[in-house]
Amino acid sequence: MLLRMSIIKPLETRTVHQIQSGQVIVDLCSVVKELLENSIDAAATSIDVRFKNQGLDSVEVQDNGSGISPDSYASIALKHYTSKLHTYSDLATLQTFGFRGEALSSLCALSHLSIVTCLPDRAPRGTKLDFEPSGKLSGSHVVAAQRGTTVLVEDLFHNLPVRRCELERNIKREWTKVIALLNQYACVQTGLKVTVSQQPRKGKRVVLFSTKTNLTIRENLINVFGAKSMTSLVKLDLSLVFRPTSAPTRPGTTRTGSDSTEVCIQGYYRSFE
Repeated sequence: MLLRMSIIKPLETRTVHQIQSGQVIVDLCSVVKELLENSIDAAATSIDVRFKNQGLDSVEVQDNGSGISPDSYASIALKHYTSKLHTYSDLATLQTFGFRGEALSSLCALSHLSIVTCLPDRAPRGTKLDFEPSGKLSGSHVVAAQRGTTVLVEDLFHNLPVRRCELERNIKREWTKVIALLNQYACVQTGLKVTVSQQPRKGKRVVLFSTKTNLTIRENLINVFGAKSMTSLVKLDLSLVFRPTSAPTRPGTTRTGSDSTEVCIQGYYRSFE
């Protein structure tokens, strides 16, 4: 019996885009991280993160940042289009979280994405943008809007049944990771108000926590974890070549669950077990 040899052929563009997008947006937490960092990069002083059904139905991030220029509408969700990086050498002086131009493009491929944006001098006249799975702009129309940008992600992984089932099955664990991530950003980003809310499928929206455009990390910690939590922390402020500021737990302090140390360097996070 002769075996037919498979012919090597290029993948369809849409298939390539979907595979690559799944490497950028790997879970619910990566969605929240990418959108939150985009808002911080836009110099927002207020960010509202809203979930429906713990993100299974939708994740919405609204900020009061710089907004998106009309000249960028057509390219905002195309892969590797970015305003933050022009040449490889720019990486040495990069001051933003995002620079690859992959997040919004990937979300177009893995969810239903829409954006409402408004420049500071055009409020309350904003624009709603809709996109094809490829990231190509499919339509735009004028809407009432406040200064800044609102990104709505609906039905994450709707076109990847296995990934969607995994998300639904592990949503409790994913939700815990998402809240932990938001806690971290809310604590260390001074001069920024972060509000996080969740609306179940049946019931009213509930605000989980909110900071108050505080000027110190201590005030943020109180907003997120409560004033009582400060009794378990020790202020660490050292003057070295660089100046770290820390709030480690006191000796003997324990928590339920797996403990880890969270380290933030210029807004970037790392966890150590």
